[in-house]
Amino acid sequence: MPIPQAKQPRFLAASIVRKPPQVVTAILQTLAWQRLKKGTLDILLQPNFSAADPFAIDALKVMETAPMVSRETIPSSPMSKLRQGTTGMGPDPSMTTNAFERVAALKDGLLRYGLEQGYDGVWLIDADVLCDPYTCKA
Repeated sequence: MPIPQAKQPRFLAASIVRKPPQVVTAILQTLAWQRLKKGTLDILLQPNFSAADPFAIDALKVMETAPMVSRETIPSSPMSKLRQGTTGMGPDPSMTTNAFERVAALKDGLLRYGLEQGYDGVWLIDADVLCDPYTCKA
């Protein structure tokens, strides 16, 4: 009888994004170069743009062409409304109580996605944090 292969852990790097395309490109690059002791690291970026963000469409294009695990958005995402020209968040979703509640709901959605998809761990990372290649290995 053959020895079964050891389970390879799966990890999810997830971020809520409201940054220009250059920053989105940079975080995708730093996540792609992560080295793990074993297992895989998948990427999921959750848009959180306002219709007033001049860089939103270009940043979404970068996200849509990136190698991520899902093209779906978390249910509370304003992405589909943004494409229709409105987010329902007003012209600028500044850091008000409602904005904190929205971000908390989005993070909760990312964690739930990780659980539902059977990930062994979820790494919530800010979209403007650039990590060296050995951050996950540590």
